[in-house]
Amino acid sequence: MYYNNKKYSKGFSLMEVVVYVALLAVISVFV
Repeated sequence: MYYNNKKYSKGFSLMEVVVYVALLAVISVFV
């Protein structure tokens, strides 16, 4: 947890999750 907090801020990690979910949605649409 400490490593993640040091490497990424909360906002960036939240944006990362949103992008990941969006990619999954796009993949599921094409598949």
